[in-house]
Amino acid sequence: MGNQHEQKSINVELTNIELHITKPRKPKPWIHLVLNAINSKKPSRFYGNTLTVEENGEFKIEIPNSPEIQVQINKAEKEGRKINFELSTSTNIFASKDTIEFIEAHKKKNSKIWQKISNK
Repeated sequence: MGNQHEQKSINVELTNIELHITKPRKPKPWIHLVLNAINSKKPSRFYGNTLTVEENGEFKIEIPNSPEIQVQINKAEKEGRKINFELSTSTNIFASKDTIEFIEAHKKKNSKIWQKISNK
């Protein structure tokens, strides 16, 4: 097994997004999950609430930086490595079960929310 510093870069790749209406209960801070993924080199999942829909219908996702991430980035740079945050070229976006139920309920009632969604 080689030295862990032989790897020149660590790619943190966002591979899928699942949209929820309900907020998760007691989600782990995303920073801990990202750091765990970096250190273990295994996939991880985090929950965020920074998805917005632009006027043109495009989604915008913000992944906040934090002092902990900056420490890891600086540490990697001192070791001659780089941490890259990337979107996959095939990032999938899914509607969760609660999102589908929310949409179906508003569709059935023909609510203002449904009218706004269906007119786009």
